[in-house]
Amino acid sequence: MDKRTEALIDNLSSEALKLEISDEERRNEIINESMVEVDEDLKLSKVLINHCIPQTQMAELCGWNSVNTFKKHEDEWREQGVISDALKVAGKWAYSPFHIHKILEHIGRSKWSDHDRGTHIINVQNQKGGTGKSTLVINTCQALALDHNERLQILIVDLDPQGSLRTYASPRTYEQPGLDIPTAVDVMLGGEESEGPDSLYENFRKYGFTHEEIIQEAILDTELPNLQIMTAFPEDERFSANAWKEDTESKVKLLKERIIDKIRDDYDIIFIDSGPQVNPLTWSALYASNGLLTPVTPQSLDWFSTKQYLGKIPHLVKQLPEGAEGLKWLKIAITNYDSRNNRDEVVANRIKDEYGSRVFNDYVEKFHAFEVATRNFRTVMDIKESEKLVPKGQATNAQSTVKKFSQTLLRHLKDQDVK
Repeated sequence: MDKRTEALIDNLSSEALKLEISDEERRNEIINESMVEVDEDLKLSKVLINHCIPQTQMAELCGWNSVNTFKKHEDEWREQGVISDALKVAGKWAYSPFHIHKILEHIGRSKWSDHDRGTHIINVQNQKGGTGKSTLVINTCQALALDHNERLQILIVDLDPQGSLRTYASPRTYEQPGLDIPTAVDVMLGGEESEGPDSLYENFRKYGFTHEEIIQEAILDTELPNLQIMTAFPEDERFSANAWKEDTESKVKLLKERIIDKIRDDYDIIFIDSGPQVNPLTWSALYASNGLLTPVTPQSLDWFSTKQYLGKIPHLVKQLPEGAEGLKWLKIAITNYDSRNNRDEVVANRIKDEYGSRVFNDYVEKFHAFEVATRNFRTVMDIKESEKLVPKGQATNAQSTVKKFSQTLLRHLKDQDVK
């Protein structure tokens, strides 16, 4: 490498590090600004407060019309240590999703997992970039997790090295030297990597962590008790490079064998968000999944590229190594749909004409609220109209389109046998 190239590489590395630090500082600043003091000793995030419900709604979820009946039971539960005190928000008692889950579990209210439907492992994938894939995943998962009647246990496995979903997870730090949050790729490659910058898994092993414990270190909490995220980092690109050099077939099996099969019984739905490429990392997601969800923006070029990708699916599935989970279904989700644009309607109709029942009838419509939510490290489900972060009606409309799509997806999953 000549001196000019070396200098360029050094400058780019330095600039990237500065931007990474700047982005993290901005995220911390925005999150800190959104913290609300609910009493002199307690601050909570605006997101969590936005998802609290009043006493009347809590009583209804329990199946009681009388708030007094609920209050009587609540006193008993508090004395028994079942729940902690409710929150006092704006002078009124409020119940967070954590309260809601503990109470409904304690009184035996039915939920999704009671019906023994097996674990849905959904690969969200399209080799065409810019389709709103990660936005669809995080917003849909938030909407599903907020369905207190179902109380789904949901995990997002981020296999896209862009790692955009990690901004929605609660950070974790380590005092021990050499430890950081492991990614799915760190766990997949495990002890196969030699000591050095890529040996995070081995560093955990040196501190006495078992394989199962390292998986749990890779799973981060969110603001909701039933939604967790396994994050990604740009360094995860090394998985495909590693697989191309060595035994690609054995590497493709690692996500399923070293992660998914170890934790599948802990979750009702596992979403795998993979990048817009066709490589060993995305093949790993296909190998581990029993459902494939392909988002597409209703624009001619996007649909042309997506059709090419969909045409490759039969070949990709046939070429997977023995032992794959086995795809049970494939669905297309139309995203970023602008109902005011005749062009979007024309292309959406063409997509439905060409792929028929494989296309979900409910689209995820385009609203400025999605962009604003992302800038604030939230989903649209986390915004209240009263915050005035977006023009009046935008938050409600964005939430409505996400809820409709998530419930359509849920109805579809109920009809799929993945046991």
